[in-house]
Amino acid sequence: MIRLTNIILIITSVFLGFGFIAKNRDWPGGSVGLFLGSICSVFGILLYLIARYKKKEAVKTITYSVYFYFFTMCIGVSFFKKTHNYLSAFMVVEHNLKQSNDKIKESIFALSTSLEVLEFSKSTTALNILIEQHKEFLITETGGLDNQGIPIGKEDINIPYEYFVLKDNGNLGKDLKLKLIEHQNDCVALLGDMNSLIGKVSYEDYITSGGYNNTWQDGLVDHLPLALVLTNLTLIQNRVLHMNLTVASLLNRK
Repeated sequence: MIRLTNIILIITSVFLGFGFIAKNRDWPGGSVGLFLGSICSVFGILLYLIARYKKKEAVKTITYSVYFYFFTMCIGVSFFKKTHNYLSAFMVVEHNLKQSNDKIKESIFALSTSLEVLEFSKSTTALNILIEQHKEFLITETGGLDNQGIPIGKEDINIPYEYFVLKDNGNLGKDLKLKLIEHQNDCVALLGDMNSLIGKVSYEDYITSGGYNNTWQDGLVDHLPLALVLTNLTLIQNRVLHMNLTVASLLNRK
């Protein structure tokens, strides 16, 4: 019984150690490690209590170890829950952004009277549909939605990166970037001297604080869980719609 307890506690330390390191470095499997470590810790504590009840003198040496693992287990479970709550909060933000986007679409529709605004609105709609298709694919590939409408794979950091940066030599990410640049350039051309009102976005490569060269696509998905990637994509949709609304509002005043 004592030997089995010690073995379980060793396994617990491996799972929890990996879980904490993986969570800190955004590696996949961090939550799984913390969850398995917490489960093993519960069994370790139960076996310890049984062993101590049967033969009190023989198990004194592991008393402090058991208390330590019980404490670690509590931290692990709370960290696991906080991470889930943190990512779920981003999904709430994403949901609210979607509602905001729907209202902006209604405003654009009401203002789209001239031919040039109608043409620009068509390109905005096509771009937003493309982004929505990307989001739907990522959600499907990571397990779909739960009964509350939250992506099951909200913690996944691999699939978004593979999809936008690695798949087909990164063509999906590059294509989205080019379409966003084209849309922004069209907006600038339509607004003329008033183009400073849209808050132009730079899509150029940039150097990270560590000295690495990153592309716009890297910044969109690199080391980010699905919940944040979806929120980023919805923010892009929001910015595109705001550009369209600005064009519609200003050109209708002329």
